[in-house]
This record gives sequence, C-alpha cells and structure tokens, in this order.
Amino acid sequence: MVVLGRDRGPANSELFGNLHIKSLVTIDVARERSHSRVLRSADGKATLVHVSEYRASESADLAFAHGVFDHMPEHDRAAAVLLMYRSLTSPGLFAVWQANPRSPGVAWHERVVARDGSQADGTRALTASETRRLLRGAGFDIIHTTTPFFFPQSMSWCEPLEPLLAPIQLGGEYMVLARKP
Repeated sequence: MVVLGRDRGPANSELFGNLHIKSLVTIDVARERSHSRVLRSADGKATLVHVSEYRASESADLAFAHGVFDHMPEHDRAAAVLLMYRSLTSPGLFAVWQANPRSPGVAWHERVVARDGSQADGTRALTASETRRLLRGAGFDIIHTTTPFFFPQSMSWCEPLEPLLAPIQLGGEYMVLARKP
C-alpha cells in the first residue's frame, strides 16, 4: 500500500491489522523535508520517504490520499497523481478523500480561512469533478464517487441517513475511487 501524505509517521498498526496490509510506503509531499532520510519501522514493513526520494515501482495494489491535494499548489497536483499511477500495479486502486467545497460546513470554513489570510499560498479545495478530471488525466478509470459525512459528531444519531444523502454530493468529504487499467 502506498499513502500520499503530509509528514505522517512511518507505521500505522491499524492498517496492518485490520486491512491485512503487508507493506506500507508513506510519501511525504510537504514542501520541506521533515526527515533527512528514509525512515523504516522496526519490522521493515512501513517506510516514510519524502517525495523527492521516492521511486515508483508499479508494485502496490492500493494507494490512498486523504486531504493532500487541498494543500498542494495546483502545478504539483498532476505530478503527484502521476506518481501514484506509476506506483500501482494494474489493476491497482487509488482512493482519494478530500474536503468537499460544496459542503456548507467546508465552504464556510474556507471563507473564514481566506478572511484571516492563513491560506495565502493559493491552495484551495478541489471539487469531486475536478479530482475525477485530475485522475483521468493521469490515466485512471473512475470507479465510484461518494460524499458521506453529512452530520457532525454531535448529531451521530442521524448517521443512518448519510447513505441516502450521498447522491446529492453535499457531504463534508468526498471519496473518488479510481483504478489503473
């Protein structure tokens, strides 16, 4: 499994235990290197590597990204998706989770952030259709898009309604599942 991330640790025992992952490579796409070299877990199953030192090998069955593209400049996004494409075997899967700018809560948060100037680097949340276009541009086939997470934790009693609401594309996050042909 390959994870595209921003300065995440090299091991996650839940992934190994619950998903039966045999190896995990986390690619740190933060602008500055937080580590001077490749870090490996004690058992050698998990690796953290900065994007500048990663070499795609078309050996992973699954790749995953969560909230990464919102924090990347637009000119780096296509290169990151192409890197994931080159990391996967055929027919490997790539799951992309992003904040949904069409969600009222996310849209409100982006306005607040823009107002206080803390997002001055020009990055912005991608819509699900923009993410699908980005993935198709690298050669992926889109399998499925969903937008769960409509209710805050304080309204967890409403969670059974979320699958019924997913088609209206207003959930707090969306997930695009793509396959390398």
